[in-house]
This record gives sequence, structure tokens and C-alpha cells, in this order.
Amino acid sequence: ASQSFDISIWQLFAALTVGGMVIIYPDYISTDINNLCEHIRGDYVTILELVPTMIQELLSLQSNNIGKLRYLLSTGEILNIELALRFIEAYPNITLINAYGPTEASDDITHYVVDRNELIRSVPVGKPIRNMKIFIFDSYWNQTPIGVPGEICVTGLGVGKGYYNDEI
Repeated sequence: ASQSFDISIWQLFAALTVGGMVIIYPDYISTDINNLCEHIRGDYVTILELVPTMIQELLSLQSNNIGKLRYLLSTGEILNIELALRFIEAYPNITLINAYGPTEASDDITHYVVDRNELIRSVPVGKPIRNMKIFIFDSYWNQTPIGVPGEICVTGLGVGKGYYNDEI
């Protein structure tokens, strides 16, 4: 992501906190899937985050060689079930993770490790990451039972300052 986008903060610092390395590709590489895959292979990238639109581009390539990649996080757009299943089939040794984060949080608040055996109607947003909690409310602000649709509300350290203690 662009360094002016909130998601860039954890993209830049998460790997560094555990002794990893961060590679920042310029736009002419990151927006060209062939060029990006060439660099991913050459730089031995093991974790990558892409929007589903770019995952779609990745699946359109003639070659499915993306080097040492072990984890692909999908974020920023809805990851539909068809795309998730196509990715799992094309890259069975790469763990696909659906990451979700609403505007009021500083970044992704939930992760779901995609499992083809659990996919029924859609790809879930997953469970909250550490120091975050989510609640699902109906239109009357009553908490819904598991599996019932509603509005996602988030609490925890990742909530943006302008939303902290804001009344519903």
C-alpha cells in the first residue's frame, strides 16, 4: 500500500518487529503483475498482501511460479468464494488469509485462514486479531447470535482516536 495509507504502517513494521525484512516496490512494479511476480521470486518473498483484483490478475498468468511465497493475505475488497477456491487450487501450498478491517480501525481487525472445506456461501471475515474484539448488532443495536447478519462493531487498541468512546 502507499505509505500514506493506514495499512502501510503494519506492512512496514510488523516484519521488522520479528526480525524480518520489508521490501517496498515502486508503482511500476507493484501494478504490473508479471513484473511483481518476477520480483517476488527474485527477492524470495514469503508473505504478500494483495487486493482480490490483483489476485485475479495473478491467476490469469501463464505460469504459477511465485517462488517462496508461503502466505497471501487478501484485503481491501471482498474476497469472493470463487476467487478463493481458484487460488487454493492453483497454489495449494500457499496459505490464503482473508483480512478485514473497517474504516474506524487502524487496519485489519480480523483474519480468516481460508479452508475450502469450510466455505459454504462466502469467505468469512474471520476472528479478531489480538487486542481487538468485534460484535455484531442488528438494526436495533441488539447483539446478534452467531451466524446472523448485522453491523460489525469493533473495540480494542486498533480503534481510531476519532472513534474512541464515540456514542453509537
